[in-house]
Formats: sequence, structure tokens, C-alpha cells
Amino acid sequence: MFYSSPFVACRLLVAALIVFTFTEAHAVPAQLVSRNVSLPVALDTPNSVMWLTSEEHPFTGKRDAHAVNGSSARVLLKPGQRSWLEAMVHGAGNFEFLIRTEDLTGLWDLWTIEVDGKSVDWRQAGLPARFRLFVYGGGWHRIRFTIHNPASSQGIYERALDDVHWRPAMHIPLSVASGLVDGSFLASGKLEPAGYNRMGRNGGRAIVLPPSRSASTLGMGIEGPCELSWDSEIDSGDFGYFSALSLEIDGVSNIYFWSHSWRRMRLTLPKGLHFLRWRNEQDFWRDEGGSIVEADHTYAGGTFWKICNMKIKPGISALADAVDAPTLYALELGDEGGKIVRIGGEKAWQPSRNTVLMIVDPSPVSKLSVRWGDPAAAGWGWIQSDGASSFVDQFVSKEPGWLRHVVMMRRGASLEWYFRPIEFLGPDDFTPPVINRINVERISELHIESALDSEVSIKASGWVGREDPTAKSDGDTAWSLIYRPEGRNVAKATVVGPAKVSCWWKKAGSGRLRLYVDGLPVSSVEPGDEWSRVELAVNPGKHVVKWVHAADMLTDFSVPGEAWLDDLRIDGRGEGNRIQFESTGQAKTEMPK
Repeated sequence: MFYSSPFVACRLLVAALIVFTFTEAHAVPAQLVSRNVSLPVALDTPNSVMWLTSEEHPFTGKRDAHAVNGSSARVLLKPGQRSWLEAMVHGAGNFEFLIRTEDLTGLWDLWTIEVDGKSVDWRQAGLPARFRLFVYGGGWHRIRFTIHNPASSQGIYERALDDVHWRPAMHIPLSVASGLVDGSFLASGKLEPAGYNRMGRNGGRAIVLPPSRSASTLGMGIEGPCELSWDSEIDSGDFGYFSALSLEIDGVSNIYFWSHSWRRMRLTLPKGLHFLRWRNEQDFWRDEGGSIVEADHTYAGGTFWKICNMKIKPGISALADAVDAPTLYALELGDEGGKIVRIGGEKAWQPSRNTVLMIVDPSPVSKLSVRWGDPAAAGWGWIQSDGASSFVDQFVSKEPGWLRHVVMMRRGASLEWYFRPIEFLGPDDFTPPVINRINVERISELHIESALDSEVSIKASGWVGREDPTAKSDGDTAWSLIYRPEGRNVAKATVVGPAKVSCWWKKAGSGRLRLYVDGLPVSSVEPGDEWSRVELAVNPGKHVVKWVHAADMLTDFSVPGEAWLDDLRIDGRGEGNRIQFESTGQAKTEMPK
């Protein structure tokens, strides 16, 4: 009868609905608690990192079997939807994170990153990938990750951020950060270098040069002879692709650097007072549309250069002593430095495996001659030399014996050796060759008019006017050097005839020196290693006379090719005679026509 009452039955139905609704309302949170975690826990960050996320389509900390420590921050986006996740950190330090893709759909390059409202250019081939961003400067910094699913997409994207680490660094004096406690440094730039703890090798101290649109520079004076060594790191993980990083020696940008992990560097300096300047200049920055933005961006488009553990060894360096070059400027890159060895009772220098050795010179023009190889055994390696912005590539020590390498270097050029095994050519037990002697001849470049004793106006490029005690007259000449198979130097004169052109010339070593008129060779005997005079009659009208010093198929570059011109005369009635000298240095060019 109790259940037959309509009123009572209604009350029972309402009570049942309330109980059911209460149970369901509490079942969902109970289920979420088993799946969801807080953002700091999901991202593995300490309490010093504060997290915010967008109200619409927020990131959520979730259990994730494929994530580090079993959880990650994830978001699910339909076409046209966007979400962001933002970290707040205080002061300078390294911010590291992992963008995870396993079992997640979508395109990784739809992520964008901003630091303090400025976009960061970041590129990495292949995921999952770990990234590191150095955050520079004091105060609070905002690091925002944005992901969007384009409206034109055909599916739902699920993305995840994981394993975030924040390693703060404390600001310290430059001298303490460098390792030279008594050192004196000059810092400049819109963003100046700064010293930090925990930013150096193995977590030690370091000076950090940020990218800046007026170059961030670190300068120091040093008395030679000495060897200055330091640890260096330039990591592309710092989102750096548009920085020009270089070391200036005595006011010249001699050495440029690219991304590398921590490595030891050893700089040999000769006698005298020298000024060094490490430079990090932001080259340019492109916005999201790919357009170049001519403005300073603290984090966008630049690499942070970290330098630490500086040491000075006074006196002639072991390298300069071994190669008999007390005036040498050289930089050896690699944790394992070279060593002095003795070959036939003489000292020589043997770089370690995988070493890079760079020879530079701050003089306007220099002639560098190197004797290297191994008289007892063959070896394998690679050499690249930059003379007048061109490269020479060749194997080293194919056979037992000594080789000679000669280059002409202009200011800012370098000679580089890469002493490493070549897998498809060399044996696994590769032993680097040795360097027995380095001769550096510094040349004071003269005006070409003075060097050729010519009264006509001359424009010169390539052929070098220089002092020369062996000159035919007045102690100066025009000089040419070729040292590679494609090497070709061309001197060109536009002559209005009728006229007589004459000069003294000579040649030594490899290559040939020839005379052309309007692209046709002149029938004359090629000069030898003694001065001889050549004369040429030019017909009426305008003609092009060329002196071509070039390699040929039979050139043996174990002996460099050199040529000289002196006492150039143009005698004739043609008006407007004007000489123009042009040369491609060591670049490959077409034959004159």
C-alpha cells in the first residue's frame, strides 16, 4: 500500500534522482584526479617557476606513459583553435624543455615561442627534441609557448610539453667569471657581457656574451709572448642562427666561430702588447612572415657565447717554439692540445686527432710558408686555407715525406688545418702529420703606381705592390702568388694605340706567366727566374693588354708559383692611355678574351 500512494512514489523518485545525480557529480572529479596532475608536477619544475595557461583550450597536466616521470602538459585542439602555456622565471639562467611527439598527432613547427614578448626563432630537425634557452638579464621573464591548429587542417592536434628545467644563475664580476681574478676587461654593447655562476663548463662560472645589434664585446689587453687559453661554447640550442661571432686580434676580425660544444682554445701571441676583443653581433632577425626586422631583439635570432676558465702562460708558446716561429699568431681548438715531437733531431709540432689549427696574421698582406708531413710514414687528414676569401682543399701526407704549403693571406684571412681521419680513405689508426716549420713574411702593400714606376693612373686589385730588394728598379715591384689548381691572377691595361708597351718581368716556381692582347696570346718567350724585358707594339685604336699568371694542368703546388712585374712603360701617341689592374686572387675565372 506504501508504494501504491502516488505522492509517496513521487517523493521516492525524486530522492532516487538526487542520489543518482550526486553520485555522478562526484564520479567525474574522482576520475579526473586519477588522470590529471598539476602543471608544475606534469612539467617537472620547482616552485620557483610559475605557470599560466589560456582560459580557452588550456594546457592540462596529465598522466603520460611516454613522458619523463610519467606526466606532461598536454592540449587537444580542433581546427582553428589556439592555446598557450606561459612560464614566469626570475633572473638569468638556462631554461630547458622537451617538445614531445610520440603517439601525438600534428605538426611540431606550429609551435611559436616568445621571451618577454619577443619572438624567438627556433629550428630543429626531428622530434622529440630537447631545447635550451639562455634567459639574460635581471627581473622577471615571461616565456610563452603557443600552439595552434590551422583552420584549414583536417584533424585534431594533440601536443605536449615535458621535462622543463630552470637553472638560475647569479650575476658575478667579469674577472671572477673569466677565471682571471686579477684580469681587467672592457665590456660594451647595447647588451653587455655579464658574468654568471653555473653557466660555465661543468656547471662553473662563465662570461656570457649576448647577441646584440650593437655588438656585445669583451675586450682585454695582454702582453706577449704568451699563450692564452679558455673554454668556449656556442650552442645552437640557445636559439642562435643569426649571430656573427668573432675574435678580433689587434683591431682585426681574424677568426670567426660557429656553433660548438664546450672545447678548449689556445691562442699563441708574439712579443708585444695586444688587444683582444670577443664580439657577438646580432646579424638580423626575421619575423613570423620571414621579413627582416631591423631592430634589436634580446633573445630573437642570436646565439649566446659562453667563455670561462681563462689562463695565461707567459713566454713563447710550445707551438711557436716547435715550428720556429716566434712571431706567430695561431689558435688551436680542441680539448687535447698538440705536443712537441722530434723528427731527425729537430723540434716539430704534432696536433691531436680532431684538432683544428688556425694561423692568422693582422698585417695587411702576408706570405705564409709551412713545412709539414712525416718523413717516416704516410698519414691522412684535411687542410683548408682561406687566402683572399677562397679555400684550398687537399689531403695531407699521402706518402712519407715533407710537403710545403704556401699561401698569400690578406687581413682577416686564415689558414686552417683539420687533422682528422677520413673514413673512406684513411686507416682507423690515423696519426696526424707534424708541422716542422712556419715562416711568416709580412708585406707592406704599396700603391701600384709606385711599385711599377709608372706615370699612368692605375687601379689595382689582386696583384700586390710591395717592397722587394730583388726588384729591377727602385726596390719595389708588383707581385703575384698562385697556390691552387684554379689560381689565376690577371693584370689588365687598356691601351690606345699606336703605342709601345714594355715592362720587366720574371717568374719562379709553378704556373705560367703570359701576355695577351685582345684575348690573343702574344708570341714571346715566357720569362724565367731572372729579370727580362718584354716589348709589345700596339696598333691604332683601343686594345686590352693582359698579363696572366695562372696555374695549368702540370702545375706542381709543392712549389708555389710567383711572378713579378716592374718598370711598366707605355710610349705612344694614343690619347687616354690608362692602366687598370684587376685580379681574382685565387678565385677561378675565365681566360681573358
